[in-house]
Amino acid sequence: MKKYIIILGLLFVLFACSEQEAALYDTAHRQLFISTEGRMDTAYISFSHHPGENTLKVPFIVTLIGEPAKVDLEYKIQVIDSLTTAIVGDYVLPQPPVFKANRMQDTLWIEVKKEKLEEKSYLLKLTLAENENFKAGYYYQQTAQLRYDNMISCPLWWDNTIVEMYLGTFSPEKYTAFIKVTDETTLEGKEPWEMRLLALELKNAIAASLADNDPDNDITEAGGAPMIIPCY
Repeated sequence: MKKYIIILGLLFVLFACSEQEAALYDTAHRQLFISTEGRMDTAYISFSHHPGENTLKVPFIVTLIGEPAKVDLEYKIQVIDSLTTAIVGDYVLPQPPVFKANRMQDTLWIEVKKEKLEEKSYLLKLTLAENENFKAGYYYQQTAQLRYDNMISCPLWWDNTIVEMYLGTFSPEKYTAFIKVTDETTLEGKEPWEMRLLALELKNAIAASLADNDPDNDITEAGGAPMIIPCY
């Protein structure tokens, strides 16, 4: 009798283990959603902030609801054509995107190209789609959009502190001069003393350009207006 009880016990354990293992590969309850900071679903990037770069990659964080899989699983992403102004060939989506094993989050990388961009902004609207591996997650976090261009625009780091203490009011001409003179594209993450040195480098370059008696070399605002740097 004990022998049969032991055998039944072993069968029960094996069955339970098989069910648990199957659950780890069961995709019926796995869902994905796009994690967005502050519930904002739009990323913005400008090639003008990355001189010399012809391609840029933009990350979106994809989050899993459910048990992590023990194997890599493909998921599906689609372009919403009716809401997209980006031109096919100017962007590259992973084919197919893969959610890595044993993770609760993974990164979807979207690549955009500068080569054919005109002087306007482009919008790429994406949505997650169900497949054999994943269902849809939170309804309002199924989509994401990427806005990109090659126009010189005010970067986010050029805030009131930068305006008042370092570089003054933004202009395309000033930002272009800043990049050319300092070989930097941003003051983000820099210490105050570093920002001051870079601002003074631009200020000195402006003064030198006006002192060489060659108007062609003058660093000015549009129309020849003086370029003001408030830093001392």
